[in-house]
Amino acid sequence: MGGMDGDAGATAADNVGRAFDGGDALFDLAGGEVPFWANMVKYARFSISIMVGFAYMFGRPVVALMKKPQTAALVALAAGGGYVFFKFTIETMLGLNDVETL
Repeated sequence: MGGMDGDAGATAADNVGRAFDGGDALFDLAGGEVPFWANMVKYARFSISIMVGFAYMFGRPVVALMKKPQTAALVALAAGGGYVFFKFTIETMLGLNDVETL
């Protein structure tokens, strides 16, 4: 019986080793280790594609509004107003339009 207990222990150890080997096979199947900078390039491409898709999605209605002169004037006025508001807000946050801090 003593020999069987030793064999059972060796079999359990072999099974643990096989479980790790299966994990390596799964890791290789998933693509293995990807180099860091190659992965960063993938993230950069993904973010650029997200930004382009976002601009396209929100740009289509604006382009449609630019077809009529009345709505084109409103779009231009809204864009100019947005720019002035953004500029004023940033200058106020940075304290650039405060006479006392200059």
